[in-house]
Amino acid sequence: MDALIQKARIHLLYSHQETGAKLKVLNALQSNGHLIVNSKIISGTELEKYCTVCESSNEFIKAIQIKIEQELTEEAFLKRSNYIIKKMNNKENCKVIDEILM
Repeated sequence: MDALIQKARIHLLYSHQETGAKLKVLNALQSNGHLIVNSKIISGTELEKYCTVCESSNEFIKAIQIKIEQELTEEAFLKRSNYIIKKMNNKENCKVIDEILM
């Protein structure tokens, strides 16, 4: 499964529930593919900066047609990677929780 995620040019992710970032979004962010998502799957996050957000089927179709022809730039990949390192770091997040509890 990891190999498929890494090789995909596009990750199309959709959710009916606003339950915050899904693990599949975080996994896809670590790949070289574009993320095309709806707003519910990234609700409550800052991830829209790293995704193409679509709501209608026509928007999804247009985004796929555009992104399939584009490679993800190294700069875009590094921005996503840095975001994950900074915001999704278990060790750092535990320090924040520890400070709150003290």
